[in-house]
Amino acid sequence: MWIFLHDSDWFEITSPMRDFFTPKAEHVGFFRVSDAKVYLFRFMRSIDAMGVFRKIIQAQTNHSASNLENLRDDHVIDIMAEILARGGLKLGQAIHPARYRGIWHTTPRSIEDALFEQPALKESPPAPANGWIKIRIVDDETNRPAMGIGLDIKFPDGYESHYPVGVTGNIEVRAIASGRCDISCNFSDVYIEDCFKFVKVGENSAEQKGVQRQDQRAADTQDDYKAQKGSHLLDIEEHKVKDGETLESLAKQNDLTWQQLAYFNYGTKDLAKVNLFVANMVGSSKMTEDGKTYVFQSSDDPGIVYIPKRWSLANLDTDSIHTIRVKKVRTRKDITLELKTSEGLEIPEAEYSVVFADGSEKNGLLDKKGFATVSPSIPGPFSVTYPNHDDIRAKSMAAAMSKELQEKNLEKVIGLLTQPKDSLKDMSTMYTKYFNTLSGNGLVEDIDNLASGKDQQIIVDHLLVRAELKAPEQLMVVPWENPELL
Repeated sequence: MWIFLHDSDWFEITSPMRDFFTPKAEHVGFFRVSDAKVYLFRFMRSIDAMGVFRKIIQAQTNHSASNLENLRDDHVIDIMAEILARGGLKLGQAIHPARYRGIWHTTPRSIEDALFEQPALKESPPAPANGWIKIRIVDDETNRPAMGIGLDIKFPDGYESHYPVGVTGNIEVRAIASGRCDISCNFSDVYIEDCFKFVKVGENSAEQKGVQRQDQRAADTQDDYKAQKGSHLLDIEEHKVKDGETLESLAKQNDLTWQQLAYFNYGTKDLAKVNLFVANMVGSSKMTEDGKTYVFQSSDDPGIVYIPKRWSLANLDTDSIHTIRVKKVRTRKDITLELKTSEGLEIPEAEYSVVFADGSEKNGLLDKKGFATVSPSIPGPFSVTYPNHDDIRAKSMAAAMSKELQEKNLEKVIGLLTQPKDSLKDMSTMYTKYFNTLSGNGLVEDIDNLASGKDQQIIVDHLLVRAELKAPEQLMVVPWENPELL
């Protein structure tokens, strides 16, 4: 079986028609399912093509017609790619329709009839499309893949298609005409935090790449891909505001609406919230005469508005790998939280709550080192509270107990054991969870290992029994005649 194709038009070719083509010249082969899938993906927009695909799958598999009708187009492409890759179907590429002198039709039967009425072409068919192009999108600061961007690619034959950048940061397209490609990324309503800014084309120096590989390995262990995700790749201008400018005037100068520009910078189109952002992020204080919006002044500090612009790159050679370096634009400085005791001991995984200038709130847990990084919803003053005081007290006591045990300071250990019973129970739990690094067997054994001599052991035992950390039957029994205790 052959498939007759041209751009987005696909037709099944019956046996008599094979003689009209030269299979060796027109056969397109695929060794991998992924290559076949990339080639077939461009035809998803053709209803005729998808109909032919379903007929072929029905003929070569056990799928029923009703099942195939309900099958999603992307699943149809997956099945077709597997059939092509395993050689169950040959793919013939059509000669350009203009060479058939206007006999191009939209049904297989009419094509067959028309072809057999015409003499065979004297000129040989074009060579198969064996070109390829690979595009790598790399975060310039981390050298890690930049994911989630959608790019439009225009191929040398004029065909255009949209390709998403996956987790590897790569787009690879095969079976295309050789020549030069153009790539671009369009946008409408986008937020700057979800975008990448174009930096340059090409690799960094060998010295920079060596350092970045070390940073990448360290970042990989954290399983944190947030900084490498983005939906769009743009040219982003950092505009310093001038006297008399407004969001609306800047938007008009750049073929945008003020809502688009506001949303790009602040993630909202609500005018009241936009004004709050402008006051805090741009540093504006002068209002328009109607009091509805701000008028920028050159003295505004920092006085920066980010302007999005369509990004494109032309004349990329096929049969080549092109590396595009990008970066995130951070418009809001993150807040770093750190919680320690008065002695500088870290308090792990404490609950926190941050309230920002616009009244929004973010809650979370510190990490095991007592740190957290929080992205503010809006610049300006904020407040931080740690609501679980009992939890913090228990962890603070556990941190102090760990320090004194490591320094073998029994006097201070005994002092900590004089705290209320409930507090000591909670402290023991937190010690086992976060600070159990000496014997590895918990607080009681670590204290027992520190106590030396009967008198010290008796004191420690009684304190542990009082705190219900030790059973009464575990108390040391000493004969009354022992003069040391008289």
